[in-house]
Amino acid sequence: MVKEIISEVTQEKFELLKTKDVENVKNGSTEKIYLELDNTKGDTEIAINTAEYFSKSESDLVINIIGDLSPAGVLLAAIGEPKFRIADKKATFRLGDANKYSADATEKDLTSEDRELFEILSAITKERDLILEKIISGDVFDAYTARDLNIVDVVPSYDDKYKRRRKRNKSNNSAKVNTVE
Repeated sequence: MVKEIISEVTQEKFELLKTKDVENVKNGSTEKIYLELDNTKGDTEIAINTAEYFSKSESDLVINIIGDLSPAGVLLAAIGEPKFRIADKKATFRLGDANKYSADATEKDLTSEDRELFEILSAITKERDLILEKIISGDVFDAYTARDLNIVDVVPSYDDKYKRRRKRNKSNNSAKVNTVE
């Protein structure tokens, strides 16, 4: 698995990902490209170019998200292979800038960059109205909301290492009847 940590969406990172994709194709490899999005911010236009490139690529992106994502980071998260877009439960997401648009703004009021972001995310998530609302409001949302919006697929929950033991004890205790005299 090819791994790349991205904290900023830049042209250099995009070129590096394209190179890894070309190497995969050249070698006949089905190796996945692993992206760790760690407090990812950066150029939304480059993220749009990356999304368009990988929509035609044979390489699959496995996405792991930690920290806070700007619109560029959110778009990179969304383009990952379904079921392989994993967000830490403390991750946060933002699709727009607060106070950039009035509360009654519509799709027609979006800048061209925000419009492209909206179109791509709407196509991926099938959540046009909610994506538009998040771009217009600029509100920060959590990983669970990102999962509900189909931007990510998995938000790992707490794993209780004693779960089986507790379940076993509970069933054993329910079989015993204690009487008090």
